[in-house]
Order: sequence, then C-alpha cells, then structure tokens
Amino acid sequence: MISETIVAVEKKQFYAAQLLDNERFKDFTICVEKKEIKVHKCVLSAASLVFDAMLQPHCKEFQENMVEITDFDVQTVKAGVELMYGKEPDDNLSSLLKLCKFADKYDLTNGVSL
Repeated sequence: MISETIVAVEKKQFYAAQLLDNERFKDFTICVEKKEIKVHKCVLSAASLVFDAMLQPHCKEFQENMVEITDFDVQTVKAGVELMYGKEPDDNLSSLLKLCKFADKYDLTNGVSL
C-alpha cells in the first residue's frame, strides 16, 4: 500500500497595496488636474463596477488606456485609488466625505469598504 503525505505549502498572501508603489506593469492612466496616476486595469476592474464597465474593449477608456476625471480633486482620486488597492483611508472627516462621494460614483463595491 502506498501512503501519501500531503504537505501544505504556505503561499505568500497577495497584497494589492504593494502593487500601487510598484510602477511595473501599470497599464492605465487616470488624469486629474493635469496630473497622471498610473494604475493597473485589473485592480480597478476588480474594485469598481464602473471602471470594470469602462475597461471593456469597446469603450474609449480601454482603447486610449486612460480616463480623465474632472469632478474630483487629485487628493480625492488618489485616496480612491489607494482604497481600491486596499489601503486604509485617512481619518480626516472632510477627506472621508469626498472619498465616500468618489466611492459612490465609481461603485467601489467589489471588496472595497470604507
């Protein structure tokens, strides 16, 4: 009789937040207030139903690999991006209110919580 031993291999947990600080493989640009925020399509798509919709092949944003956001300031958009990458938001009430509006507009419901 053959006995088998199953060895559990600990896998390194995936941290999307680490990707945010790494420029490698970033394939999409968010333009806001004449500044560019480089991001990963897969992270945006997983975190936001709105970004997921605009990152479909028939959409302008997908074809141009960029979106321009004009109704939020750069700090709010950066905070929204950080939230999509799993980082904790600031405790500043004013910033949190703006971030909630951003999260609502971009439907940050897929695994993102404030």
